[in-house]
Order: sequence, then C-alpha cells, then structure tokens
Amino acid sequence: MARTRGYKSWIAHNKAVLEHGMRKHINNVTKPELVGYLRNVAQQLVAAIDGNTFAIPVYTGNLKDATGVGVYVDGAMSAFMPTKTAQKKQAMKGRPYIFGSEFLAGSLREASTTFSTGVWLVIFSAVPYAYKINTEGSPKGQGKGYWDAIVNDVIANLKPLDKL
Repeated sequence: MARTRGYKSWIAHNKAVLEHGMRKHINNVTKPELVGYLRNVAQQLVAAIDGNTFAIPVYTGNLKDATGVGVYVDGAMSAFMPTKTAQKKQAMKGRPYIFGSEFLAGSLREASTTFSTGVWLVIFSAVPYAYKINTEGSPKGQGKGYWDAIVNDVIANLKPLDKL
C-alpha cells in the first residue's frame, strides 16, 4: 500500500522549493544587476565629489583627499572608487607624503565586517573629522551638510536599471 504525503507536508515541500528558487534567482540575476547599478551610482558619486556636479571647496580640500565610494557584496568589496585627489601625493606637516587612497582603502577593508551581508553602497571620507564637518560645519561655519547634498542630488537623478 502506497503512502501519500499529507497536505501540510506538501505545503512545506512547495514552500522550500519556492524559497530555493527565489534565492537562486536573487543570487544569479538580481544581485549582479543591483551591483552593476550600484557601481554606476558609485561612479556618479565620485564624479560629483570630483567636481563634475559638486565641487568640494578648497577650504575643505583635505576631506577630498581621503574620500571615495565602495560597493560591498556580502562583506566583499566589489568596487573601490577613490576621488582623483585621493590618488595624488598629499603633504602633511612633519610627515612624509601620503596618498589619501591608502587611508581610504584601509577604511573600506575594515568596513567589510560591518557590511558583511547584503549589497551596500558606502561613501567614505577617511579623515577623522569628516563626520563632524558634515554635521556641525567647520570653525568658519563651512561644509555643513555637504555629503548630504551630494547623496540627495545623486539619488534624485538615479535612473531605472533598464534606462542605463
């Protein structure tokens, strides 16, 4: 005598098959498309920071020398895009020349644990006071909300994937 599955076991089986198919589709189709899109957004952000859309004023120039964008996929850096200034030698009093991109790359590597699951677009400025300048402004009252303005402008101009 053949034994048939109960109603609940078929529901559980169908649910497991559906979940497996969805995960496979997300990993093989959706995630690569999203990563490609975020790489495009990262390029737009770096271009905006480099001055094609927004120019970081001279008085905040050292925010620019260690600034860039990273795209993470499950904790692995998929893209690293430093600004042009971060790739040039910078002089610091009493210190040898440094490249801001070196500070930036170190920060991006450290952040891989923070962004260990999912797909993330992360804007970094690896100088310690970047957050303070963005939230409070400089002693002269300059730079407040700068990063917010860049991100909001880029987000407002995003296009659907099929329009890229």
